[in-house]
Amino acid sequence: MTTVSRSDFVKTNASARLPVDGLAAARRLQGVDVARADANRDGVISGAYEAAALWDAMCDRDVVETTQARRPLPFLPASTSPTREGERLAAVESFRVADARLRALGRTDGTRDTFAREGTLRSGPARGEPLDTKGARPVVLLDAVQKAEACRKAGVDPATIEHAFANLSHGGAFYTTLVPRGAVKDLSMMIETFPAPVPAAHAMLRFTLADDKPAILVPQGDDANARTLALPDLVFSAEALGQPGWKYDLVNGEKGAFALVDRMESLEDRFQHVDRYTPRHPVAVHRLDVTTAVANDVLREALTTSNRTGLGDAYNTLNRSCGTEAFAVLDRGIGDKVPLQVKIARAVTGERLPPLAEKYLAMRGLLAAGHKPTDLHNELTTAPRLVTPRP
Repeated sequence: MTTVSRSDFVKTNASARLPVDGLAAARRLQGVDVARADANRDGVISGAYEAAALWDAMCDRDVVETTQARRPLPFLPASTSPTREGERLAAVESFRVADARLRALGRTDGTRDTFAREGTLRSGPARGEPLDTKGARPVVLLDAVQKAEACRKAGVDPATIEHAFANLSHGGAFYTTLVPRGAVKDLSMMIETFPAPVPAAHAMLRFTLADDKPAILVPQGDDANARTLALPDLVFSAEALGQPGWKYDLVNGEKGAFALVDRMESLEDRFQHVDRYTPRHPVAVHRLDVTTAVANDVLREALTTSNRTGLGDAYNTLNRSCGTEAFAVLDRGIGDKVPLQVKIARAVTGERLPPLAEKYLAMRGLLAAGHKPTDLHNELTTAPRLVTPRP
């Protein structure tokens, strides 16, 4: 059981700028007269006085319990769940964190990330609350002017660049990425296996670039002195995204509690993510038997899909998640000319099950004879493929 006091709430939120319309639209704040707390009617809850008024609109005591223990039956262990006040305070915290992140995008050194993308949950218990995009964003395709500016910073000829996009994540930051023409030499599907109540896995597409054609990472912002980096592999990963403080689970994913984000990240970041667990999450790498032309077409489709999807679609564990998105991108990239058995598999399983990804690939004829997957951990500990500073 945890508690929060009125004075602590005011102290935490006095410096925030909380949007009245956003708070009023949040499902977990339904029934709260948020507008009453906006004393100066400027559409924002700010300052200690208005923060205190917001508390009074939500809670009828100076100290409230945010969780409660429940025991469904005497012989069953107790479980903890949020109280009504706990749900309301958690919703406000989502907006406070989002406000702090938006301010941070202005950065104290004067640089600004113009490619930041924000959104709100459109379904689920936290509907109406801001999405936590500090670690994952959708791709933004650059227009001709933006591409030219990124190429100027990188010192490359725009004519040599096939793809220019923003919001690839690496090392805790976002980068504008320039991919040379025909750079993809290999295409793979990676399957990360992780513990779950039922067999579960995460499917991703990996684009391995030619040694002489690494992607160029340009830091997003206006810092003219920022150093560019060389990236040997890109990863496309469709993932769930929730409000600040959210946690993923398969059941809530099926109930529409999350948004979908089709993100691009460095292979180095993905490797560090899966290797941090104890035990580590094994990742099987299935190299696809396709031409380099097809591999480059699939990258184009992945970027187009991420840019088009943005943050407007709901995630669904079975119907709109990592596996369904990866195979949809793959099929569109190769022309969607799939054999009959693939269409049958779509009808029967919807190709919703990442643990069966190798079978789905085999049915498409995308695995070479005698194919055996490789292990990402063994590959990268033997021959690291690191992001490096450009000369």
